[in-house]
Amino acid sequence: MANEGNIMGDSNVMGGGGSTTTGATEEYTIVDHGVETTINLTTADLNKVHILENVAACTITLPSVSSSQDGHWIEFQKRAAGNVIINRADADTIGDGTATSVSNLQAADTYHHIRLMFENGTNWAFSKVFGSWT
Repeated sequence: MANEGNIMGDSNVMGGGGSTTTGATEEYTIVDHGVETTINLTTADLNKVHILENVAACTITLPSVSSSQDGHWIEFQKRAAGNVIINRADADTIGDGTATSVSNLQAADTYHHIRLMFENGTNWAFSKVFGSWT
């Protein structure tokens, strides 16, 4: 079960739940998924930073969205060696407009993150990426 909390901080400085960050530019909610291996998100999970701390593989399904969610984002922080696979919902696309998933399969990529922003009613665009996401 995920734990949730709010934090003020620089969107480029990734702090854990309750951590202090400096240079406040954005308020966001942090959801710590701990060691969950399957995460199915809803629109209630948009505009939040999701912490992934599993050494086992984790599969995430993005929420089902429509053009009314254009401009909303979702961020994932990989804090352990486990593979992370993020799949689309419905007929949405990811990245270049043709992909159906994005993943980080590099064990050494701990503390790497990706932010996806929903646009044009159909695509999750890469908004901010650090690490080996393909």
